[in-house]
Formats: sequence, structure tokens, C-alpha cells
Amino acid sequence: MASTMNQHQLMEGLNADGTYLGTIIATTVKDQSNTASPFTTVSQHDVVMVQPDAACYVDTASTAAAGTLTSANGIYLEANEKYYMRMSKGAYIMCLAVTGTVNLKVRRLARAE
Repeated sequence: MASTMNQHQLMEGLNADGTYLGTIIATTVKDQSNTASPFTTVSQHDVVMVQPDAACYVDTASTAAAGTLTSANGIYLEANEKYYMRMSKGAYIMCLAVTGTVNLKVRRLARAE
């Protein structure tokens, strides 16, 4: 049977500061592989916290899928809003600015096993 993260491990990870992975800088759709300073792809089922400095839309994907995120299918975040997500769709975090440019900070709070 495959090892999975239990509730205690998840909460322990969520209560920590986590590991800063990088910042996705986006005007059009970007993910962590095609941003100005690419960073390590997170693993499927990791728990991450993202926080934008401006309004944006976010979602996850199984592949680097620039262009598939829209205002119709993304999760809307306000500036400085913290959003926690389990990478259930895959290991890419997509980001799209509402207007201008957004800097989306990404932290891994719990690592999938």
C-alpha cells in the first residue's frame, strides 16, 4: 500500500512557514517553469501556499500548460490573499494577472510522500 500524508503531517506542515520555492511573475499565463526565474516543480499532492501582490487567477495543471488558465476557470485571489492548495491536478501552478503584472509567491507547506 502506498504511503500517504496523514492529517497530523498535513496540519504540522500548514502550521510551519514552509519552504519558499520562488515567485511566478505573470501578466499573461505563466507557471513556475516559464516565469522570469524558473524554480523547481512541486510534486503532485504537495500542499502549497500562494500569495499574490496583485489580483490574479490561479489553478494547477499536470503539465506546463501556459494559455489554458482564464478568468472563467481560474480561482480569483485578491492582492496579499493567502491561498492554500493541494496539488491534486498535477505539479504546475498557473497564474494570470487581472491587470498589469502580478508576483505570486509560492511556498511548499507539506511534501507528498
